[in-house]
Amino acid sequence: MSDATHTPEPWEIDFDDVRDGSVAIGHPSNNSDESWHAFARVVIEMDGKPSLEGQANADLIVAAPELLSALVDLIQAHTVRMGRKAVLLRILRAKDVIAKAEGRS
Repeated sequence: MSDATHTPEPWEIDFDDVRDGSVAIGHPSNNSDESWHAFARVVIEMDGKPSLEGQANADLIVAAPELLSALVDLIQAHTVRMGRKAVLLRILRAKDVIAKAEGRS
């Protein structure tokens, strides 16, 4: 995935930075001046109450780079015919990443 220009993974939710019902999403910074680089905010509370939809959106956003990577790996394994075992391992990885995206891990 050398062509990717998005923020590098891992992406994380910063529950210590809740403002106006939203949390920051970012990743550990490589910059010595800051330990955290936030690049998005997601609403997880509506009218002072937790929003399950907002939390699900945050989980999905945080899993995005891993989802992309798992799909690229799976397509590559299938395209170059790496064999049944290689494809199966990538399917299992994809299932784990989907569980993360759905907030189940």
